[in-house]
Amino acid sequence: AQQQQQEEEEEEEEDEEEGHGRTAVLGSRFWGRCLVEGPRKARRSALTSERASERGSVARGSEMATQAKTEAVHRGSCLCGACAIEARGETLFSAFCHCIMCQTLSGAPAVHFTGFTTENLQCVKGEDNLAAYKSSEFMTRFSCKTCSGPVFNESHLPEYPFRDVPVGILARDENGKTIGLDGPLAPQYHIYYKSHVRPMDDGLTKFYELPHTAVLDKNGNKIAEGSMDCKPEAEATEAPEAPTAEN
Repeated sequence: AQQQQQEEEEEEEEDEEEGHGRTAVLGSRFWGRCLVEGPRKARRSALTSERASERGSVARGSEMATQAKTEAVHRGSCLCGACAIEARGETLFSAFCHCIMCQTLSGAPAVHFTGFTTENLQCVKGEDNLAAYKSSEFMTRFSCKTCSGPVFNESHLPEYPFRDVPVGILARDENGKTIGLDGPLAPQYHIYYKSHVRPMDDGLTKFYELPHTAVLDKNGNKIAEGSMDCKPEAEATEAPEAPTAEN
């Protein structure tokens, strides 16, 4: 009986040792995974942080690019240089105007204007040499007294004040191309295309009058209805919803 009990105790000890062995093996595997996976996780964590840093750098770069775009300065002057302007910040609009008034004043089929908030477009030289012509109750046009060249226009719309500048007077690069013409100064659409002199096949939207009026094709044929009524100019009494070089 004692021998049998002793044999049972030895078997239990062997089972216990085997169990400890299995536990030790499993434990070693667990710690092995930790030792192997730990550095991998650390590398992944570092890589994730690096990527996050890169994304942050890209985001900061994009933010800086946007800020640079917003803070871009556009300079221009009249023909003789006696009057000069500086425009800063984002453009409000950039469009070709085909109204008869702009055609008559410029002698051109259309004029490309870019608009800025009133405070962001300032005369920085020759302000005392500016001649002001109030072409309507909504717009005053400023030109140089010396050369008669255009300088800028100022809107008097109470709900949408702005100033715009003919893109043609702005600074050019060494190749004679207007600086910013491929960026913030790029034209967005045509207005008052109903009185266009010649077709302009440039892919831009061509409005009958102001934006939201009927859309025309390059030959002046209506291709889409507008969301704003097209009243005859003589009957129009309400201020336009969008800025324009008309008036």
